[in-house]
Amino acid sequence: MRIYTDNGCLRPDIQYKTVPVTHTTTCRQIVGLILTKCKIRYKDPRLYGLAMELKIRAPNGADVETGVPLEDGAYPLRLQECYPRGQARFTLKVNTGDAKLVKVHDETELLGVSWNERTRFLAYTAEV
Repeated sequence: MRIYTDNGCLRPDIQYKTVPVTHTTTCRQIVGLILTKCKIRYKDPRLYGLAMELKIRAPNGADVETGVPLEDGAYPLRLQECYPRGQARFTLKVNTGDAKLVKVHDETELLGVSWNERTRFLAYTAEV
């Protein structure tokens, strides 16, 4: 299955990646396969998700493209079989949920604290 990247969200030189999938391969597994295939080990796979882009014919006869974000447990190959060839494609996107990225510039207060405790501390004390 060919998975397109949304505006080079992995690397600017990658437009799409082809990954082997079966009827039981979930979106979460596909994201992991893509990150592994691109040799990106330092990014959290939970930051990415798949969306299905569909070409739908409007009542006036024009083709309209719409995107549907997929859940982690969805089966993309099963969804793709529901549409004629060329009307559905899958895109890797950066999840923009409620998560906030916090960058610590001064760690002097957190010396000797484990990474998990530091993450929990920042989650409760960060001002957004």
